[in-house]
Amino acid sequence: MNPGGEIAAEYGFTGADAGPATGAFATAVDSSKLIYVVPVEGLSGPARMVLADAIAASLRDAKQPAILTEKINEMGPTVTGRIVEANERGSVVWVTALWQLLAPYGTAVTEYRQQVVVDAGLWKTGSAELINLLASDAGPRVVAMVNDFVSPMSEQAALPDTLAPPASRRPRS
Repeated sequence: MNPGGEIAAEYGFTGADAGPATGAFATAVDSSKLIYVVPVEGLSGPARMVLADAIAASLRDAKQPAILTEKINEMGPTVTGRIVEANERGSVVWVTALWQLLAPYGTAVTEYRQQVVVDAGLWKTGSAELINLLASDAGPRVVAMVNDFVSPMSEQAALPDTLAPPASRRPRS
């Protein structure tokens, strides 16, 4: 008997994905229907993941099925970000970031070059204020790139109901 497998099956996991609790769980979502967002190059520490996650959240807020991942999507679109230049001038840093929308297997489709001026201390620490500044400017631009160049992802495929509790466990109204 495998109680973990029964629970996994109840949430829509099948086959090897429903394996023991120690195994990796994976949804049955077709990756061609997801937008991958990878960590931002040129930032250090957790800032690279936090900024990428903020961009993925902007896409999800715009009803686009985006997830944070370490690799590009070989079956669908990927959003990448890279700090291409950071020039310190006194107490400020002039930062240039390049945001790209990639087709499957990494072919660049379009890009947005972002330029911001930040406090040198915020830049050096990778602070939340830095992340907020970059994300608040780049988020809407990345959403626009996706809306302009990615055909509607079968809206039903976004993130499956398998991530929600099954009907038998949903609160009754």
